[in-house]
Amino acid sequence: MNRKEAFDQLYLLNGYPEELKEGLFIVFDRVFNSLYNRIVNDHKDAYVIDPDVVLNYVCQEHIFNLLPVNKEQREQVFNNESYINRLVAILSDKIYINEFIADNNQALISEYHPLITTFQFVLNFILNKFNNLPKTNIKEDGILLDILKKGFVMCRGVINLLSEGYETEAFATWRTVHEVECIALILAKYPYVSERYIKHIEYARYYRNDNGNETHQDKLFEEVKLLMKEKNLKSKDTKKYIEYGWLYGIENVEEIYPEVKLNFRKGIEMVAELTSYSKLYETSSELAHSSPLLIYSNRDYFKSLALICIYETFFRLEDLFNKYLERNNSIDSTNYFSMRKDYLIEMKKNISIESVSYHLKYGKKNS
Repeated sequence: MNRKEAFDQLYLLNGYPEELKEGLFIVFDRVFNSLYNRIVNDHKDAYVIDPDVVLNYVCQEHIFNLLPVNKEQREQVFNNESYINRLVAILSDKIYINEFIADNNQALISEYHPLITTFQFVLNFILNKFNNLPKTNIKEDGILLDILKKGFVMCRGVINLLSEGYETEAFATWRTVHEVECIALILAKYPYVSERYIKHIEYARYYRNDNGNETHQDKLFEEVKLLMKEKNLKSKDTKKYIEYGWLYGIENVEEIYPEVKLNFRKGIEMVAELTSYSKLYETSSELAHSSPLLIYSNRDYFKSLALICIYETFFRLEDLFNKYLERNNSIDSTNYFSMRKDYLIEMKKNISIESVSYHLKYGKKNS
């Protein structure tokens, strides 16, 4: 198969516009030759140029360049030799640097390690299950399911960061997943609070001027002021009330949780009964805010800590999702229950090995 035939097949498989194909092949061919020459000149003969990678760089770059261009100019663009030359030069630089001499982080855990692959497998199974849930059932627990799905997607993000060598970034991201799980746990425990939580999402949008309706924003502002007055809160408390005030939707909240405050640690985390993670959350916050800990971190320490924390968070999120499936008998979840029976045991075994190793090296995880 020659280069043109390979290009035609790959172009068809990727689904790019047919009317651009001939012009883009000219660019593709010249970029390919330029890359080959650079590789030979730099004595990097072992590198293989992936035509699919080159094609996608070429097509995406050109299509993006066309966005501000009118139809008439688009039809003439391949007649502009200076544009073609510039496009070839830019793409040759980008592909050479990004694909052949990129400064890749050396990950401490391989993407093929069981701690990564088993987690990825279960996450993919769960997210596929979400995509196949009957819409009628989703309405009953809509907000909780949305929160759970976001939590699972973010779990995947943490795992991806770890397998790419970004340990501190993974642990900093766990902090947000922990916030998500705390909210999910509260809404699962007090389902009737969901409406109040949704209302505070609306308040947050008005606070950031994201409603697009000035009259409606004024109405929401008045609502917030009245609700804050009931709690003897001042205008300086508006932001934290909008973010955490939905906790007041829990019946007798101040009797059940007499120390409740409008913050994460003494509010959401406490009501979710996960204050044992407060020190870890604080450490993760330091990383998220670029403290010296981020710059001079022990990569192995944060690799293990991120793994342990994201696994523990995942188990709690998955338990909520499993309970949802169990109480909805109309949903056929046989395959899911079978999967979790085998693979959750595997996940718990895998993380226990990592946890033992971590504790032998570094002591208690929340110290």
